[in-house]
Amino acid sequence: MFWPVQQVDTDALNKILADPALQGAQIGVCVTSSGGEVLFERNKDVRFVPASNQKVLTCLTAFGVFGTKERFSTSFWRTKKRLEVSASGDATLTLADLRGVRKRLNLDAHLPVCIHGPYRQSLGPGWEWDDLAWYYAATTAPLTFDDGAFEVWAEGGRVAPLPAELGVRVVRHPGNGAVKVTFDREHEVLTVTGRLPSGRTRLERIAQANPTLAAAHALGGDPVWSDHPLPSGPPDVVIVGKELATVAKECLEESDNAIAERLMALAVTKSGTLSKPLYDVAPGFVHDWLVAHAGLASDSFRAVDGSGLSRHNQVAPSALCKALNWAQSQPFADVWRDCLPAGGEGTLRSRLKDSTFVGKTGTMDAVVCLSGYLTTKSGNRLTVSFLVNNNLAPASAVREVQDRFVRALEKGS
Repeated sequence: MFWPVQQVDTDALNKILADPALQGAQIGVCVTSSGGEVLFERNKDVRFVPASNQKVLTCLTAFGVFGTKERFSTSFWRTKKRLEVSASGDATLTLADLRGVRKRLNLDAHLPVCIHGPYRQSLGPGWEWDDLAWYYAATTAPLTFDDGAFEVWAEGGRVAPLPAELGVRVVRHPGNGAVKVTFDREHEVLTVTGRLPSGRTRLERIAQANPTLAAAHALGGDPVWSDHPLPSGPPDVVIVGKELATVAKECLEESDNAIAERLMALAVTKSGTLSKPLYDVAPGFVHDWLVAHAGLASDSFRAVDGSGLSRHNQVAPSALCKALNWAQSQPFADVWRDCLPAGGEGTLRSRLKDSTFVGKTGTMDAVVCLSGYLTTKSGNRLTVSFLVNNNLAPASAVREVQDRFVRALEKGS
């Protein structure tokens, strides 16, 4: 259903965009009716670094390719000489799942873990080296657990033991200063300095240095990438993940980069194994799919990863509005809206409470983005994309401007 097109208060909106927090920054804004008519714009066709607004494009592609009820599975065959694993890239596998498989199949003989996956583990292009130790830059892999990350906890004034499967060595430097956690990925050494709290406290979340190796160790062996055929008989164990709608909701509400990367990989590998490295193929697949199916202009965006972690991603506000409006015309429209956080939820937990807005945030250094849907006081549904790059003001100040802009739209007729 398309609501009648109404006017917006352009003077009030322009006044908000004149806020000092945006001075000297690049600003891109597009506001449309649910039918796609542009009601207000500022540089709507200029491409911006979208940060996690990229996840909108990734998740919509996954919904379009699979529908919302698809579940991804991981299958296991034990033979006399090895463990065969068919790994799709399920984003919901846990360490407990893999330990459970090891116990069920009595995998204590240190059998080789032969992994059949549609791609090899990879880091996204353009990911910055100083991000790579942290959970939000976890390596994309078809077989991994716990989002390719691990948590570091303090317990009783000590660093709680880490899972042995990770192979991480912990170095402790006590002191009276604040707690600091660093991780040397190359040597897999975790260093914890400062005075630890006595109560159980999470200190940090770290990216696994080699998630494929850690997953294989959880299964009792070392990984081998396999090209030989899978066993002909039924698997001994199958782990089936959550429905795609549930996974996408987790991705969008908490802006989970690892899930977004694997959803992109799942979409491009639906038809089988890739003949080229994952990131040589997958971003182009997302681009071409959205152009062909959602009607986005080919030059309105560039995808280089699924999460938005790379600064090489580029998206115009008009492209995000186009994608969001297309989603509203699809059978999964209601499910899609439910996947997006509302004010007070997920990455909007401290923003836009008591607002009608649902949508996606996106934040990096000098990048603050917001795209989604809102309803005016007269019941008209609008789509908005507000992208800011190269801001010198704190992100919190830019977010406050964006939130005032949304509320001004809501007050309109």
